[in-house]
Amino acid sequence: MVSNLLQPTYALPLTAGLAVLLLGHLSTRGSPPQLIPSPLKTVLPSLTDSDKAGLPYPPDALPGARDVTSPYGTFRCYEWGSTNGRFVLLVHGISTPSLALYPLAQRLVNEHGCRVLLIDLWGRGYSDAPGDLPYDARLYTSQILLALTSSPVSWTGAGGPADGFDIMGYSLGGGIASNFAANFPHMIRSVTLLTPAGLIRPERRGWAMRLMYSSPFFPEALLKWFVKRSLGGGKATTGTNYQAQNSKSGISFNILNAPSEELPKENAPDEGPLIETYPHVSVAGAVNWQLMTHPGFISSFISSIRHAPNIAQQEMWRHIPTAGQKPKVLILAGETDPIILADDLREDAIAVLGEENVRFEVLSCGHELPVTCSEQASAIIGQFWSLEL
Repeated sequence: MVSNLLQPTYALPLTAGLAVLLLGHLSTRGSPPQLIPSPLKTVLPSLTDSDKAGLPYPPDALPGARDVTSPYGTFRCYEWGSTNGRFVLLVHGISTPSLALYPLAQRLVNEHGCRVLLIDLWGRGYSDAPGDLPYDARLYTSQILLALTSSPVSWTGAGGPADGFDIMGYSLGGGIASNFAANFPHMIRSVTLLTPAGLIRPERRGWAMRLMYSSPFFPEALLKWFVKRSLGGGKATTGTNYQAQNSKSGISFNILNAPSEELPKENAPDEGPLIETYPHVSVAGAVNWQLMTHPGFISSFISSIRHAPNIAQQEMWRHIPTAGQKPKVLILAGETDPIILADDLREDAIAVLGEENVRFEVLSCGHELPVTCSEQASAIIGQFWSLEL
């Protein structure tokens, strides 16, 4: 089963193979590749249409697909919906491609008349992976701007939404979206953050994570081997109430849990097939396929942990306008989320933005909130929008 392929495995035996890998790292010098191509270039050209339809992440699974060529490589966008409604940009998490945000995006189109734009972030899905750049706010911001300017309709200028567009970010995408809104507030109408990174407390990183992602002494080749192995074995979690068992901050966590926590759990609400036209498609299957077939995924995952706006972003969040100005902020947290603790997030967001300037809601789900709670999330978002002055 695909769902059994994504839970981290923590044992790290120093086998003869590992010793060879370590010696190879110590003896090899060279620059990283400038560009790591995505499955769009390495897999699809050799497949028939039937083969493509059977993939865990078919290239036409989401409507309005386009591939954008840029100096950083080629990346995939999806854009659909009415041009007469709100324009909404959605940014996905650290391991899931745009597929994970499809249930919510489709509800925004059907229930609120929106036009939506989704992006496969660098190194995920059908987007290339820059191999010689840090995956920081600058890289992700430039990708968003490239996506906006590649649209067949205007998102920021004449003919576009007069009040700006709404930006939504999930997990890692929450850190990216809040950073973008702080830098370009004149473009943004509102901000919705779904179990967002950005305000994760530094002390919650365990010593092993600090060693692997911060220490210059941990060999890069060994780290990539360990991360891929950890993401590729074990059994899916069942979504126990982590908050009830670990309600206080300061609990360390392992970021290698993030991919499995972005997947629906065995006891999660059933919203039916992810995509009606492709009933075999699942977020778990897409993530596992990406892990196995995208040669730049592991590098993008590691670099995003190191450089993306995930931790202690209070100063940047203070630049998000609130209190009657645009944008306004809505935060949705998961009650059983072990990655982004709802209590910590509420406390830290209110401390930065002010209690009167942010609406905070806790939903009965985990970190996979956009997949399993899209109906409830869409309703709350609609109510939030209706309160605009």
